[in-house]
Amino acid sequence: MQATPDDRRGVTSALLGLARNLGLITGASAMGAVYALGPAVADRLGLWAGPGAGLRLTFLFAAGLAATALGLTLRRARGD
Repeated sequence: MQATPDDRRGVTSALLGLARNLGLITGASAMGAVYALGPAVADRLGLWAGPGAGLRLTFLFAAGLAATALGLTLRRARGD
């Protein structure tokens, strides 16, 4: 935002807000889909039988995404 010219800061701020909202909506929808697919995936893999399968799969997926983001951040911080 600091590098943006004064006459373009409103547009830049609006695009930033749009990107955040799209990410929020897309992420919530994707996690809902992972939750809904949880019992079917767990049944095929023979894991986590029961009603908590979707929740477990959703948390594992979220943890995987967080670990990936952390790994990319650390890689960028090292300069690789």
